[in-house]
Amino acid sequence: MTISTDRSSTLAALAACFAVSLLTACTYAGGIDRPGVQKVSWFSYLNGDDIRSACQPGSVPRWRLIYNGQYEQQIRSYELVGDGHGGATYTARVQTPASLTRITLDNPLEPWAWKTSEVLLSPPEVQGFETALQQSGAYGPTPRGLRLHSRNFYWILIACRDGAVHYNAWLHPSEEWDRLVFDDWLLRFDETQVAFREPRFVDPAERLNDRITRGSDDSSVNFDVQVGERGLVGHLSF
Repeated sequence: MTISTDRSSTLAALAACFAVSLLTACTYAGGIDRPGVQKVSWFSYLNGDDIRSACQPGSVPRWRLIYNGQYEQQIRSYELVGDGHGGATYTARVQTPASLTRITLDNPLEPWAWKTSEVLLSPPEVQGFETALQQSGAYGPTPRGLRLHSRNFYWILIACRDGAVHYNAWLHPSEEWDRLVFDDWLLRFDETQVAFREPRFVDPAERLNDRITRGSDDSSVNFDVQVGERGLVGHLSF
């Protein structure tokens, strides 16, 4: 059954992580929408470690864009994998707060599952995507030093093109954010039927109030990552 597969995969992932180290996160190797995988490898997923390890001359192009619409409220992930002929497989995933109304006997983990859709893109459609990325400054300099908090709204890009890795990030509000156009392209092919959570200004006091409400600093949902020269340079809990 699907439940057994999911549980086995989750337990295997957790066991592998602890075998490597109790202090470091697991390297992402696929299955972000399986329960448990996100918990132990989210930062590796944000850094695109799996894409980096497979990126070499001659490999098919691959893109991953992640939208943090406040971590606990909405996460959207978009992945395009080239087919070797100019087209690509486009996968859209959305995670929203768990709702126990979605629980079923067949799959008790359903409330925590991602909504997913997949479509095949033609070469002209992929070229349109590339144009949108270029217009958004996706392949420009990485914003070194930029801090992205889980309570904020931001986009992260990790891509492999012509054997080279590209990384970028956009934080709301900013001038760079205002120039984004790839989000419209992504949503045009998104068939998850989950409404996009529009960004808004987040007062720093909101993060403090969240900590007070919880009674402790929950690092699983309150965390800060920093962008380095070629990707993430670490994460902090606060």
